[in-house]
Amino acid sequence: MIFVYIILLVFFAMALYIPVPWGIGKIVRLHQKAKAIKGRKVYLTFDDGPGTRLTPQILTLLEEKGIKATFFLLGRNVSGKEDILEAVARQGHAIASHSYNHFNAWKVSPHKGICDIRKGWDEVNRIFQTKNKRYPYRPPNGKLTLFSLLYLWYHKVPIIFWSVDCRDTKTDFQSNIGFASERIQNDQGGVVLFHDFDRTTDGWDASVLESIKAVIETGQKMKLEFSVFKV
Repeated sequence: MIFVYIILLVFFAMALYIPVPWGIGKIVRLHQKAKAIKGRKVYLTFDDGPGTRLTPQILTLLEEKGIKATFFLLGRNVSGKEDILEAVARQGHAIASHSYNHFNAWKVSPHKGICDIRKGWDEVNRIFQTKNKRYPYRPPNGKLTLFSLLYLWYHKVPIIFWSVDCRDTKTDFQSNIGFASERIQNDQGGVVLFHDFDRTTDGWDASVLESIKAVIETGQKMKLEFSVFKV
């Protein structure tokens, strides 16, 4: 009988650990999408940067178009790129966090996952000389566990997902550059995910810039408002 209780307890714990945060994350994602569409807004967001080559080019494009975006910084990519991050802040873009090592929360221990969140914030705080500031957080791969979810809730940290993946990490991206702009046109708003880390494939950076430009031009043509997530 005790063995049965133990088995039930294990299954109950497993149900709480991943499925519950996954379901809550799904609800948050749908809410953020609905809010963007209702407000006829487009949120341009960039993960995994900054990149030495690509991020400055993105900043130039955004400045030319008069658009603000939200940059979800990856802590391990920050060191040595202080001048780029100063430009991000100087141009009025929003700063957020994407952890330090981009651990998939489902594949590491709860302690390791939470430490990665904290380390990401610490690195951003170091760059901007802020103290114990907790920036809006986008979980790597969109994955949360019960522990990471409760940790973020406890500290009242906004958790940001996306509604449109531009597919710039997919092998077929260069043949589908207009995918994100088409989704924005169909949905009439949304939270668009791009990545601004440097690529090694020839022409990939240019394709990312072309995709961003297409989203901006589509949004402006539709008179959608470009917005950022408040820090």
